[in-house]
Amino acid sequence: MSGLIRLQDLAREGDDGAWIRRSVETGQTARIERGRYVPASEWEAMDNDTRYLTRIHAFSELTRTKQVFSHWSAIALWRYPIIGRWPDAVHVALGSASGQRSSARVVRHIADLPDDDVVELDGLLVTSPLRTLVDLARIASFATGVAAIDCALAALRPDRGTAPFVERDALLDRAARLAGQRGVRRLRKVIDFADGRSGSSGESHSRVQIARLRLPRPELQVEIVDLEGRTWHSDFGWLKYRMLGEFDGMVKYTRNRYLRGRDVADVVIEEKLREDAIRLVSGCGMVRWTTETSRSLARLQKLLAAAGLYPD
Repeated sequence: MSGLIRLQDLAREGDDGAWIRRSVETGQTARIERGRYVPASEWEAMDNDTRYLTRIHAFSELTRTKQVFSHWSAIALWRYPIIGRWPDAVHVALGSASGQRSSARVVRHIADLPDDDVVELDGLLVTSPLRTLVDLARIASFATGVAAIDCALAALRPDRGTAPFVERDALLDRAARLAGQRGVRRLRKVIDFADGRSGSSGESHSRVQIARLRLPRPELQVEIVDLEGRTWHSDFGWLKYRMLGEFDGMVKYTRNRYLRGRDVADVVIEEKLREDAIRLVSGCGMVRWTTETSRSLARLQKLLAAAGLYPD
């Protein structure tokens, strides 16, 4: 992976690597894995996703036998979203006869993997998208399971990128085959709750929080045609209460795939015009919230109550 400094490469050039060990001590270089480093400035500039992927690739270079990346690591490699931060450890799956144990840097899951549950992705062995989603939903938080499976069920959404599509029936079939095993009840609940219409992981998490508050279940991606014939979609809708809701994640104003070459100011203005057009035609109020608000049940409840939404 680009950006990694490898001691073995330095040794081939006649460098004993003493300088890089000193730079780690002074904070100029970050140690990612044994013999694998990244300049501290680059490490600090990486987002959480890129840091975890860097750890995975660094670990893969140090193993004597090919490891099958699973659970959190497979989710990251397939580019499915989670809620919260990635773990520090890399996750792999291996057979019970391997004799290898988990450590602070790698969590080893005992699993006998059929051939069709393992694929090669960018030179790495990884559990298939279906197996990955099922494995994670059984052990992760409900919100993370929903965020990942929402993304997998989506036909098209801005933050999906290359994350593979997985059919709901395939997930339900796998859950049925795992009946009685640990975490399967949670898996079924995640699949039942998941909805491919969710537009982002932030919307997925918001929907979970709304359910936890026992508030009326919203419609998703409510379609509204304005007076000029333009079609808009609101993230959430409670039409019975004449209310629409919007999750405003900061990625909308910072990521290139959302900006599409536009300035942030242009995106903000477009959002304002869109909201005005929706209000005018729908006659509904609009309530907006951010990631910070959605993380707090109390704050989200207070905001939605102020807008007129209460438990049934």
